[in-house]
Amino acid sequence: MTKEMKGIVFSPKSELSQMIKNSSKFKNIVKKLYNGEIVKSTSFEQEDSRDLFASLHNVTILESQKTIDKGFKVVLCDVYDFEEIKEDEKEEGAKLTQMEKFNNKAYKLQKMGLLKNYYIILPIEFSKEEINKILK
Repeated sequence: MTKEMKGIVFSPKSELSQMIKNSSKFKNIVKKLYNGEIVKSTSFEQEDSRDLFASLHNVTILESQKTIDKGFKVVLCDVYDFEEIKEDEKEEGAKLTQMEKFNNKAYKLQKMGLLKNYYIILPIEFSKEEINKILK
């Protein structure tokens, strides 16, 4: 992130925060964090959720902590930016998908300065009951 970069802070109740919270991949990460393991980042693959894959790639875990009411909170950050996907780097004979073509158009706009990068902050909160269910 740069000082000039604009960003969006989501509510813990936002659709995107809830989608992350309810994903099995994130629940596994929460289990590790709750038990004291250090996890600095994660990414969502298309197999986890097509929506999360399209939205979040290299997500940084800014903070994780137990709350006073015995719940758990995790704060994530992601920068919306695009990297070119080259057809010659794919498996032999594989063509670019529609999503990859869209990505590459966004990459070109980004390189031309017409599409600005921005960050998102996503707080994810678990109640005592929710965290106990995950830890079982």
